[in-house]
Amino acid sequence: MASKRRAKGAGMVYLKHGCYYGRWYTAAGGRANRKLGPARKPGTSQGLTRAQAEKRLREAMSAVA
Repeated sequence: MASKRRAKGAGMVYLKHGCYYGRWYTAAGGRANRKLGPARKPGTSQGLTRAQAEKRLREAMSAVA
């Protein structure tokens, strides 16, 4: 079974209140939290999949850096 841990410095994506959020450590040593967007509901095409949320996390991390 593959590990669910991400590489160090890759941040994390989590689900809260029906939306995806991202959290990562900044270069200054602090933690950044950003709302990435609404989670996709089953059977619909609106909202983000987990893969799309991870892509937005990488974009948010590069925008802050």
